[in-house]
Amino acid sequence: VAKFNPDGSYDTTFGDGGWAAIPGLGKSVAIQPDGKILIAGSNRIIRLTSTGGYDTSFDGDGVVVVDTTVNGTNELLYDVAVAPDGKIVYGGTDNPSYEPNVRAMIGRLNANGTPDSTFAPNGYITPVPGAVEDLTVLPDGSIFAAGEGDVQGQNFSTTFTIKVNSNGTIAWSNPSFGTLGTRYYGVAAQPDGKLIMVGGSSNSFIMRRFLATGSVDSTFVSPNFDGTGRSVALQPDGKIVVAFASQLPQGGTNWKLFRCNSNGSFDPGFGSGGVVTTLIGGSATPDDVLIQPDGKILSVGWTFIFGGYSVAMVRYIGGNAAPVKPLFDYDGDGKSDISVFRPSENKWYVLRRSDEAVTQQAFAIAGD
Repeated sequence: VAKFNPDGSYDTTFGDGGWAAIPGLGKSVAIQPDGKILIAGSNRIIRLTSTGGYDTSFDGDGVVVVDTTVNGTNELLYDVAVAPDGKIVYGGTDNPSYEPNVRAMIGRLNANGTPDSTFAPNGYITPVPGAVEDLTVLPDGSIFAAGEGDVQGQNFSTTFTIKVNSNGTIAWSNPSFGTLGTRYYGVAAQPDGKLIMVGGSSNSFIMRRFLATGSVDSTFVSPNFDGTGRSVALQPDGKIVVAFASQLPQGGTNWKLFRCNSNGSFDPGFGSGGVVTTLIGGSATPDDVLIQPDGKILSVGWTFIFGGYSVAMVRYIGGNAAPVKPLFDYDGDGKSDISVFRPSENKWYVLRRSDEAVTQQAFAIAGD
């Protein structure tokens, strides 16, 4: 686990020169309001202090091992989040190595690391076949999760989405929703309760929006890319930022971001036609994206170059782009106006579309 200063340099007050070594394979990080750090991966959740030490107030040693007792310690966690009440929500799979009994897992811990029995008797549920790749906790404590669904033992062959109430009961689910060979990697919740998910396969991009009731929102414009959606984040102004990996002709992937309006249409003020391609070198894949408080966009992932893997992190200038002004819009109403120049009078006559009024503007003096 590494911690960086705002300028990208290592925070040397954290761990050993900016790094803290932990056991297992870290897959997700969440920051609590008090600055403590949650890491989910392998079959455990670890909580560190803001300086990188193990938090002994978390299950006694800073480590919670998740064991569903289905197949020993074969659980694999992919995501962790902090609920509004301070409880800790995690998602993954209870059985990644044993087909066809793989089940998606969603669990909740109390702030001290003990299983939350108000969510389920053992603190977790395994509602559908598959694995949770990403989840988000809604303001009412309910959980929206998505991932890869297992269809008849075909090994994570399609997508699924699910919404779980704060008491662990299922609000709705869409198991086996989508095309074979696809999966969801990222989810986000809009302030109006609508839910966005991104994913795909190596050559098929997926982005959908669901209503709070679980039905597909037909008013959302789904973009079409050659690649896989990896993560999604929402700006305060409602615009949607998606990190995705597109396929290269020679193999490997390109690191890309795009930004769209709240209805899914491209934001032309971001990058080139709404898309930014970052050439990092080798095969590069963004795994996560987030919006900083100052509006800048931070994306992190990995790159494979010269036979080795490296962590990569990129920050972009975000914020609200200035709207593109239509041609011949003289009064700023977003509509093109009509203008005519009369040389005999040296005047421009402008017909405004906003109120159909005609204005005159001297351009020169007679004889010029």
